[in-house]
Amino acid sequence: MEKAEADLTASLKGGEYVEDVFFPERQYADTDIFVYEYPDSSDYTIGIIVDPCKGNSYDCCDRFYGAPEYPMLIDLDQSSYRVVDKYLFADTTEILANTVIVDKEGVTVPTAYSRFADDEIVIEDNCTAAGVPDGLSCVGFRQKQQRSTSVARCTDNNQTVDAGSSCQNLAGEVSEHCLAVGYSQTAISVICGGDFAEDDHCGTFLELHVGYANYYADPEDVLSEVRLLTANVTGYTTTTIPTTWMNDTSKILCAFEHVSLLEGTMVLIAEEAPVCCCPRAFSQKDQLGSLFCPVHNSVEGPFAATLTSVADLLTFEEESQTYPFCPSLDENEDLMVVSEYSTSWEREYTFKGQVGKITLVPDDPEDEQYEVTFNNGRTSYGFNQEHLQVEQDYNYEIWWVQRTLHNFRVQARKPITVTSPTCTFDSTNGQYYPYAILDDDGVAID
Repeated sequence: MEKAEADLTASLKGGEYVEDVFFPERQYADTDIFVYEYPDSSDYTIGIIVDPCKGNSYDCCDRFYGAPEYPMLIDLDQSSYRVVDKYLFADTTEILANTVIVDKEGVTVPTAYSRFADDEIVIEDNCTAAGVPDGLSCVGFRQKQQRSTSVARCTDNNQTVDAGSSCQNLAGEVSEHCLAVGYSQTAISVICGGDFAEDDHCGTFLELHVGYANYYADPEDVLSEVRLLTANVTGYTTTTIPTTWMNDTSKILCAFEHVSLLEGTMVLIAEEAPVCCCPRAFSQKDQLGSLFCPVHNSVEGPFAATLTSVADLLTFEEESQTYPFCPSLDENEDLMVVSEYSTSWEREYTFKGQVGKITLVPDDPEDEQYEVTFNNGRTSYGFNQEHLQVEQDYNYEIWWVQRTLHNFRVQARKPITVTSPTCTFDSTNGQYYPYAILDDDGVAID
């Protein structure tokens, strides 16, 4: 009898609905999850630069300081309705005289402080005078201006990645289909030892990911990775990471162009998007008009991001004391408030020209709307398919990830653009793969 009771008790406690109560140690905890925690620059900074020794010796960026700089075209070919300008990177042969140099934050770098070498003047027999003929960068009779062939150490070449090329590590060892990456951190990187030296849940890693969701991979899928082995770095040091696709040596990254409207895709709102008539914007002068709530760091309504830091919360508390006052709202709510005596409906409100991220893809795009957020997911707004244009600035990312026994902490994300080779066409689905398939001779198949 006692044995029968013991067997019955064990059977009942092992039921799928109560087992986690009686035997919590048997629970499966998913530790392969990404948590996004980017450090404040006042605490420490992380730097990632791509192919840092292009044009120099393979070991040029080891314990050497550098700062990413990017030549942008001065005459930006922007649509007149765009609210958010799109950076246009200059070609590697474009003379600096036609560009403006910016840092990774988009701030202009004065010429006197730039690490780029000055343009060179070379002999060009076709030049007859300054600007003649057009398009040759002629600066005088038989004189042409061209981009300098001298390249500074530790430069960032994230816009011109060739995934089919080989690379060398700091020991001079050559590997196929890889990319050299320079990295730095003003704090000590977590390096695991002992029993955890080879544990995939311990240490600091660089990981390659797709830049946008597509039909073949999600942004959190790890395409390739490398474990960092240097805890304390003075300036930058260099490692290498494979450009293969998910450990398959017959597939490599490619010049993938994202064209699908999927969840996570960045989109530009087209010029034909709807326009709403609203009361004029609030004026402190006469205390009349309309205001979008909430207001976070002086940013209103649909563009006000979620408050996460203590500094943001303190600023919000101060702003809340200033008229006009916003009502108490739910976190996922936007609201337009209007002064009692406001009668002028002269304000046109529209999202056209703004850039947002798709948060919901409808089952029937022809009859239902896509949901798009402009504040990183706090709120979303509906748009028809014809009002959305894919906004692609890059095609892959390098993530700086600190792995722990509990989760993967993403602390930095570096966009890169692979320009070669051409992607392989998926004839079954009528679209390109986000990778190139190599034939037996190692040549990419179109």
